[in-house]
Amino acid sequence: MDSSLGVYVHVPFCARICPYCDFAVEAAGAPRAGGGDWEATEDRYVAGLLAELALRAPTFAPRPLASLYF
Repeated sequence: MDSSLGVYVHVPFCARICPYCDFAVEAAGAPRAGGGDWEATEDRYVAGLLAELALRAPTFAPRPLASLYF
């Protein structure tokens, strides 16, 4: 059995939303409902993503990384 690991990292901020895209995304920089700072939103997302990866690292550690997809 192959024990290698593939990791998919979803970053939901795009310059624009393509008409064929089925992913959960937001057009970064576009006006937001209720206002809000895009840079702060992106920073919080990345911090949360890094925290989740750190929590899962012990599970991943013994397995070789075969692919990383953004």
